[in-house]
Amino acid sequence: PVYVYAFNTVAAAEDAMKVLGAQGTILPDGEAVAGPDGYYEVRVAQTGAIIYRVEMKSEMRKVDYQQEINVNMDLGHALPAVVVVAESGIPQVETGTTTGIGDYLIINSEVPIPKNYGADNRRFIMQPYMLDCSNQDTVTFANPIVMDGSEYELTQLRLVGFDLKNDDLTPYIQRRQLTTERFNLLYKDTLYWPNKEKMYQVRAKVVIVDYTQPTYKADWELTSCKIRRPMQFLEFTFPNFELDPNKYKEEPRRERRNTAGNISLTFLVGKAQLDMADSTNVEQMDKLQRDLMNIVNGDGTTLKEFAITGVASPEGRYDSNLALAKQRSAFALNQITSVIPAGYMNRVFKSVETRVATWGEVADLLEQDSLTTEAAEVRSIAEKFANRDAQFAAVARLPYYETLIKDRLPKLRTVKYEYKHEIFRELNPDEILDRYKNDPDYRDGKKSFSRYEYWNLFKMLKDTEEAESLYRRAYLETMSYDAKGKPVPWMLAANNYAAALLKRDTFDLAVLEPFIDLNRPVNFVLTFNDGYRTEKTEVNPEAVVANQLAMCIRAYSYGYAKRLADMLPDSDTYRMIKAFALCMGGYYDYRGAKTVEEGEKMKAVNKLVKESSPLNNVVMCMAMGYNAQAMTALNELPVTTLTKYLKLQLNCRIHRLTDITYENAMEYDAACKLLDEIIKEDAKYRIIADQDGEISEKFMEYFDEGEWKLY
Repeated sequence: PVYVYAFNTVAAAEDAMKVLGAQGTILPDGEAVAGPDGYYEVRVAQTGAIIYRVEMKSEMRKVDYQQEINVNMDLGHALPAVVVVAESGIPQVETGTTTGIGDYLIINSEVPIPKNYGADNRRFIMQPYMLDCSNQDTVTFANPIVMDGSEYELTQLRLVGFDLKNDDLTPYIQRRQLTTERFNLLYKDTLYWPNKEKMYQVRAKVVIVDYTQPTYKADWELTSCKIRRPMQFLEFTFPNFELDPNKYKEEPRRERRNTAGNISLTFLVGKAQLDMADSTNVEQMDKLQRDLMNIVNGDGTTLKEFAITGVASPEGRYDSNLALAKQRSAFALNQITSVIPAGYMNRVFKSVETRVATWGEVADLLEQDSLTTEAAEVRSIAEKFANRDAQFAAVARLPYYETLIKDRLPKLRTVKYEYKHEIFRELNPDEILDRYKNDPDYRDGKKSFSRYEYWNLFKMLKDTEEAESLYRRAYLETMSYDAKGKPVPWMLAANNYAAALLKRDTFDLAVLEPFIDLNRPVNFVLTFNDGYRTEKTEVNPEAVVANQLAMCIRAYSYGYAKRLADMLPDSDTYRMIKAFALCMGGYYDYRGAKTVEEGEKMKAVNKLVKESSPLNNVVMCMAMGYNAQAMTALNELPVTTLTKYLKLQLNCRIHRLTDITYENAMEYDAACKLLDEIIKEDAKYRIIADQDGEISEKFMEYFDEGEWKLY
């Protein structure tokens, strides 16, 4: 195409010519593209200028009041494209790809071997090994690749006494013989993926030897540390799989517990008789007698102590008041003995005390009614006179004695009962909850709850964080151990704790492991009878297996997850979680199925996961290599940082953004700008891109150099 740029001044056109010469960007006042016949129209000032650009050549013409300008440009001689192929004198290792599927890394690499590296009298040996990219430790060695020349093979046969079993490398010798011809060495292998959160690289020690010495030695980089992860952005949520708590209800445990109670009764002035006009007295006495009889007649209850404290008011002579207090205590004790059998009462520790209230207590009553001045004066009298009778005489002379003090004295004419008893029974749910909330020893874990108490608390606590803490505590505190010292958790507590962890999108495979037996079906019951008793143990309850499966998916333990998925029934409850487990383990690409039946099962897994969400549709299309279909589905999703990153991955695939070339330069720069935008939105994608096998190392190097920012 012929581009036409118009400038309203000659000076502006001259400046633009300089910019074009430096491969920069210009801003014309008008522009057009000439048609196939060379015709064009553009609006420009009569004193301006026009720049014509074809390919990399530019020419400027002044308008100078012309209505028509015809231009002939000499572009030189057009040369046809020429591809120059040169062969390197040494092997050029092309970094291959590593794809993580399930528990394995799929390695695919190719190395061109030049002419004359091989020979009939040589042996080629390549020993691949896998490195942990974080510390460069060797993780594992793969099977070696060995190629022998025809003469070397015959000589080796003689050297090992015509018994190839004496050559350790015999099992790895390839059918293809080593010659002087150029060939491509293809390396495809499957290696165990030990830790899904780490990056690994495959390298190889290579040596070519003749009969006496090595002719070539090298260490090849077969793959980079980047790994393709087709299922990296698959989204999934599973329901909570819970056990029926009523099926796992624990028997309550009878325990001995000390409790206490107390009441106060008021008496008539100067008498050892209750003030029956006070309805509270009647109610308190009836309650006391009922409580005591319930203790005496109750199952597992024992009255241990009974204490009575009789109090008289300080009005009058001290000796008389003290005698009255004793009479009131005797009256109170008689009330008790009238309802409790004498034989039972003889076994109860009894304590009887009497005292006369002080004028300081009277001052307290005045202060309660905000009579602070009067209270201070009464206290002053109590401190001034040591003799109790002198105190009364001084207080009685106060002008407000009859109006303010005397009316408050009946409150001090009381008998107080205190009793302690033991209860040997199980607690009810309300008592258990009260113990959990208010007993500091149990609340802080100094004392442990029984399984029955935990069972009740599980049902009563609703706060998610508090419930998880309780599940964990119950899981640890109720742990028992078998004869071999192996821990045996309480199944209900363990499953509740596991479900709580899954709600937070975390996991601990050890929690439910004791209840899983891969050699038995779900809901299996083991029966043990030693002649005296029969003990039944449940193995592989469905809910426990499903929760362990959900944890395996999060723990990237796909081989274990597949075995658990195979155990669960094909019901609606478990269909989706089974499909995700199989899919994450690589059981989705039906194109590689060994049988028609296996292919149909893989198709069903693929379909279930693909249709589970619009995002998963994109992920599955990309995993299958359907890039165009994935891009179409991706464009229908809301624009988010994740969808932008998926688009970056697809662009790298579609436009082959590995090495930058003249043909893909624009796409390269656009992809760099997109990655920059993604990282600014969420910095974690920088780490993801550094580890992503979809994005080449050369692309990331170009991105970091920043040249793309100029365009």
